[in-house]
Amino acid sequence: MNTTGAESYDKRRRKFILEFADRIFRLGDPEISDDLKGAYKLQTISLDEYVKQIDIEEAMMTGEEKGMEKGKSEVARTMLADGLPAETIRKYTGLDESSILSLR
Repeated sequence: MNTTGAESYDKRRRKFILEFADRIFRLGDPEISDDLKGAYKLQTISLDEYVKQIDIEEAMMTGEEKGMEKGKSEVARTMLADGLPAETIRKYTGLDESSILSLR
């Protein structure tokens, strides 16, 4: 692969800057915010790795949401079994009435 002198210079300069910044962040300077450290990390990981991290976070959030809904349904089912009215169950679980009644 042929690179012009300018491209080669830019790569060397970028590498130098990233290595310099890495040394600074390793010092644990309390003056450097965690947000800045996080932004730096995002710039130094590959795009594929960043996409994987986003996919993992989204999957975790989806799993949490599904788990919360499942938990609400289980609580509502138990409340129905104890004879509580759908309105009371809706109030405490946040489920809509048709969802509650479909649990019977």
